[in-house]
Amino acid sequence: LVEEFSSFLDQKPYCTSSQLIALGLFGSQSAASAAIRRGDLPSIRISPKRTVIPRSAVLEYFKSNLVEAAGNK
Repeated sequence: LVEEFSSFLDQKPYCTSSQLIALGLFGSQSAASAAIRRGDLPSIRISPKRTVIPRSAVLEYFKSNLVEAAGNK
């Protein structure tokens, strides 16, 4: 499952919160922004209006949440 998710991210080193919403990792912009503010999802502010998330951080976030979801069943 992690490999499939990785292939959806392409090989770009960074992605945006909008791309993560389109992939279904977050349900809304406010949910993605909250994860960034909490520090759950490390990000890089490129300009006052543009923030990107490293691909490696997205994969790590996905893995940790996948494990938590599986553990709650």
